[in-house]
Amino acid sequence: MAYAAAVTVTGPVISAGRRHWFVTCAETEAAAASEWSFDTGLSVGACVSIVHYVAVLASGTGTTIQPKYGTATGIATIDERAEFAAAAADVSDASAVSFCTTDGKVYVRSTVDADTDNVINTRITYVEGAI
Repeated sequence: MAYAAAVTVTGPVISAGRRHWFVTCAETEAAAASEWSFDTGLSVGACVSIVHYVAVLASGTGTTIQPKYGTATGIATIDERAEFAAAAADVSDASAVSFCTTDGKVYVRSTVDADTDNVINTRITYVEGAI
């Protein structure tokens, strides 16, 4: 089976005067460089804030993930906006990271530590604008 990422974006929901969206992604056959993206639904160059990020390595040969996300495919260092400091099987972060998209999308790599048979489930909450 080949790598696949089933991505769903729901929202917006208005809370505290801001629009919030919820992204879920189920990756199958994930490897270290597997990458998925989601369209923010906002214009090119719009600013967003990732306010909650949860990812779980559900199964596979891998033992840890170390997600990162950014503004361009390939997530080169110059484009990278956030990376979890430590690898773990489950990661969760509620500190807000704000950035402006270059094409209206956010690009994500779960960065699993081994093989290509991994299942990773991710849920991201983001809001419009910088926090």
